[in-house]
Amino acid sequence: MNQQNPMIWGQPTFEQKRLLQAAVETSEKAIAYWEEWSASVNIETLDSESYRLLPLLYRNLSQYHIGDRPLAKLKGVYRRTWCENQVIFKKLTEILQEFEAASIPSLLIKDAALCLLYYSDIGERTIHNFEILVCGEDAITAMKILSRMGWKPKKPIPDRLSPSDCVWEFTTQSNLSLMLRWHLFWDAFGEPLEETFWQGARKTAVGDTFTHVLHPTDRLFYISVAGGSRTPVVPLVRLADACRILQVDGDEIDGDELRDRVKTFRFILPWQNFIKAFEDTFHVPFVNPTVSTSQTLSASQFERQEWRCLHSTSHSPIKRVLNKYFTYQRRFGAPEYRVNWVKFFRTLKT
Repeated sequence: MNQQNPMIWGQPTFEQKRLLQAAVETSEKAIAYWEEWSASVNIETLDSESYRLLPLLYRNLSQYHIGDRPLAKLKGVYRRTWCENQVIFKKLTEILQEFEAASIPSLLIKDAALCLLYYSDIGERTIHNFEILVCGEDAITAMKILSRMGWKPKKPIPDRLSPSDCVWEFTTQSNLSLMLRWHLFWDAFGEPLEETFWQGARKTAVGDTFTHVLHPTDRLFYISVAGGSRTPVVPLVRLADACRILQVDGDEIDGDELRDRVKTFRFILPWQNFIKAFEDTFHVPFVNPTVSTSQTLSASQFERQEWRCLHSTSHSPIKRVLNKYFTYQRRFGAPEYRVNWVKFFRTLKT
């Protein structure tokens, strides 16, 4: 955490910035970044965030005459990622085919969607788990389809959805992980706010079937703030994702829409942290100078109080009640954030 500004958190270290620069730089400067990074770290003991960038680093450096020996470890990680992602996309295609047969609209988000849309081959981008968004009314049916296909739910499939849930996790015997979502955010914002994401979604092919993906503006927004104030770090791979989105779809990014989404969802603090990490690493404006001025947006008192509560070391009953209050506000108070005490006390019981 930044000691001068407690609202800044999770920024990349110097070594992580050099790794990002080496992984995305499109000129021979990448070699200098690589040499400086590799001389300052032990590749065998990398943090998990840095490790996820190694396949992309290998692909970026392989175009230069560096030699096989220095890149041997990176090449091995790249090949492993390529093989693992082949399995993931095969399973994903099977799931989407079943959903389509059951007339369940689907929207592919996060790792798998970004890997598919913005990387030259599926070995470049690690997929921690893959996530599929469905509508709330289809969620139970989708869970049952997944169960019939051999996917094991982490919790028993319910007869009806709880207002406190927005995602259900499934795994396989081979340790693949699938997150079935019916809300984009953990806060489970009401459907009216999230309908706009579906309205702007685009159809795309996955293997022999089809699904939907977010509009480029919404993709950039989602990776910038996913996790909200509860995420203690700015994920390195998402900074690389932002570079790819801006390189490929920069002309389609609506800066005003981005700023409006940030304010509507009250994600100013994580948004500012993401922009700071991006600009401090790559030394270019995030989207454009106008969007970069989002760093000067004033976070609401609600957001600041929420952040202090979430990151407090206290374990008092008061903190637990406050945490429930902020959860309630995120779920039921948006966008006006007005208190409905009946709903709030129901939340306390969950």
